[in-house]
Order: sequence, then C-alpha cells, then structure tokens
Amino acid sequence: MLATIGFFDGVHRGHQYLISQVIKLAHEQDMVSAVVTFDCHPQQVLQGKPIQLLTPIDEKRKRLEATGIDKCIVLPFTQQLSKMSAYDFMRMLRDDYDINALLIGFDNCFGHNRKEGFDQYVDYGHELGMNVMHAEPLLNDGIKISSSHIKSLINSGDISKANELLGYNYCITGKVVEGKHIGRSIGFPTANIGNIPDEKIIPKEGVYAAMVNGRKAMLNIGTNPTISDNNKTTVEAHIINFNGNIYGEVLTIEILHRMRDEQHFASIEALKQQLHLDLTTIISTIKNHLQCKLRGFFFEDAYIISSWCKSKRELRLWSADRYKDYPVTPSEIIRMYEGDGKIPLTMMEGERIVGHIMLRYPSEDKDVIRLCFVIVDNALRGKGYGRELLQLAINYARDILHAKRITLGVFCDNRPALECYKTLGFTVIYNVSYIIDGEKWKGYEMELLVSNLPLL
Repeated sequence: MLATIGFFDGVHRGHQYLISQVIKLAHEQDMVSAVVTFDCHPQQVLQGKPIQLLTPIDEKRKRLEATGIDKCIVLPFTQQLSKMSAYDFMRMLRDDYDINALLIGFDNCFGHNRKEGFDQYVDYGHELGMNVMHAEPLLNDGIKISSSHIKSLINSGDISKANELLGYNYCITGKVVEGKHIGRSIGFPTANIGNIPDEKIIPKEGVYAAMVNGRKAMLNIGTNPTISDNNKTTVEAHIINFNGNIYGEVLTIEILHRMRDEQHFASIEALKQQLHLDLTTIISTIKNHLQCKLRGFFFEDAYIISSWCKSKRELRLWSADRYKDYPVTPSEIIRMYEGDGKIPLTMMEGERIVGHIMLRYPSEDKDVIRLCFVIVDNALRGKGYGRELLQLAINYARDILHAKRITLGVFCDNRPALECYKTLGFTVIYNVSYIIDGEKWKGYEMELLVSNLPLL
C-alpha cells in the first residue's frame, strides 16, 4: 500500500494535489492508495483546548473519500500516539496497515515533537523496507496553500478567496430547527440551521450569497440585532422562491460571497427594504458567479483543448460519453459541435482556460441534459477543477436551461470520476458496454434527477 500522512483540514487544493500524486503513483506501481489522518487535531489533545476546523471528522472523511483514494485510514490521536517517534510510527504503519511506501507532503513532519525531517524518514524507510518519496508542492502565486491561511480568510469574511484555495465552496451542514418565525412574518422565511459541529468554523457575521442544497439563498450569520437582543449568533438561510416545511431536514449551505456586514436598523420596515435590495443583489451575484466561471465556446478554444489531449484514449477515458470516439484535432473538435442541441462551455480561472464541457440535448425532450466531453487542463489535474467544472455545469443545466434530469456516462475503471459524480448526486441507473477500437470497456450510465434534490 502506498500512503500519505496528514491532518488534511479542509481537504484543500494543496491536499487534493498531494492525494492525486498518491493515486497516480499507486496506479503506476499496481498498489493500493491510501491516506492516513487523525480523528482530532493534535493540539486538541496536547494542549487540551478546542480547535476550530474547516472540516470536522465526518466531513473530512467524505471529502477524502471523494478524491478517489482507495483507503482512508483514520487513527485516534492520543497522548500515547503523540509520544511515538517517527521511526515507531512508520513501523506501526508497515506492520498494522501493510503500508510499504510513503509519499511525504511538502514540509510535512510527524513523530514526537516533529523533530525529524524527510532525510531521516528516508533512512528509516531503508531500515523498514519502505520506499519514502517527496511530493511536489502546489503553490498559489508562489505561496503554499495552507489550512491556517484559509481559516483566517473565512474568519475575516473573504469567503471568495477561501473558496478559490479550497477548490470548492465552503460549506456548513446542519439540521433545520425551530426559530421565532420572525422572518416569515416579514416575508422572508428562513431555515434556522442547528446541530452544527462545535468545532466547525463559522464565517464572519454578515449577509452572504449562498446555495442551499443546490438552490439560491440569502444567508445571514449573526445576532439579528434589529429583532433580537440576546447576542446569540445564528445561521439562517432564506431559500429563494421556496416556502415548504423542512423542519428536521439536514441542509448543506455552500457559501459563495459576502455581501455586507450585519446591521442594526431603526425599524422592521427599514430591515425589509434592505432585505429586498439584498435579494436582488444576491440573485445577480449568484448568476454572475456562474457565468464568470463559464463562458461560451470560441473557435480558438479548440486549439487549447486539443493541446491538452496527449492521446485519444486519455481523452476518451476522461470524457466517457457513450459509444463516442472523440477526435482530438482542433478542426474535428469544432466539427463535433456543429448541429442543434449542443452547448459547449469553457471554464475560466481569471484569464486562463482551465476546463471544458459540452452539454447537449440527447433528444427532443428539453427537460433532459447530457454532460459529455468533460476535460481539464492536464497541468491542473488533481487540483479540484474537475469537480468544480461539473458542479458549475449542473448549476447551468438547472438554472439556465431548466433541465429536470441530467445524465452522463462513466467507465468502471475511472473510479475517481465515479466517486465524484456520486458526491454530486448522480446515481447509477444501469450498466453499459463501450466499444472502442474493437475493445470492450464496461461502464455505467448515471443520472441526476433535479426533482429529487432536496428543496427543488
């Protein structure tokens, strides 16, 4: 088994890149890939104080598993474990978990007091029969992405920058609990989110643009000073164009952008006027968030996309659209988009093209959209862009095209993609076979029913 070790709080783009290297190396060496992490922050045990986290253990485990790693090993961090030397820890991993190769993350240290470094790990590996390798770092503008920096961004309200470094939108998950129903009385019913893990970092107080279980929402984090004087911080979401009974349901809030500070208004009427303004701005912000990341296909994009494709098979395996033999030359890519019912979209990161996806209507039924020809710049694989591209495409299909059902195909051996699709809400509906160059490949046909998504 080939593994990497870390606490992985946030499972951010740096972590995702490290894990992608583990998966790649394990595949090349016909080994099982694994991550070794801990159930609580070491400082919580060593200093006896609670530590605020980006991803409490349940969320962290889900995000680690969604990377496509074969095994996620969660160790209980205890005083006894904290006193274990790096050598003894490595020996335990070999003897108890059959780990015989380690990929060490950039500037990562482990063992009692973290007093040993990579050179010592290599020496211990030689003694233990373990191959110890150094991972390549992922830098953002020349700076290492760190969980502590992302925490500071969230605490200061810069959720947009935090999301960029995470590689996904920061989320809060909790159960809808009874509130005072004041929001409903003024025309803005809210879902009051409770049962949030105590260690979960809550962003700076304010009004945010958000998505709740995939639906546009206006989020307020704060004490509601206009209507309450108890100074208790609450998390409340007004789900736009929704008025159902969802008490007791578990909701996931994706936080997109901080709009303004929480304010005290002179009257309820003044608060209502501001909320109407906020609502208009937030709807526009969410739409712009989607459209600034996705734009239409330009002919010159075909040359960039073609350059990403080292071979037809690499492209086919990534796109996995049923019975299709996708070409890779720019002219053939352009020709592929001719005809009605095809909606090619290019994903941007600032001025850079980072990914591409084609949506198409598989029949005259405009309620169904198929995702196909999904591809990300090879240089950016493992950095979270693929999942973000798919989420953006799902939002586009639902919000812009008003699709009720979204379908796609995936190869059985493309496990990272399969797990990614599942985390986005897709389910397998039946098995299929792909015939490529006379060779038979097994795959799955998957679908996402928009009507089955909570609140939609």
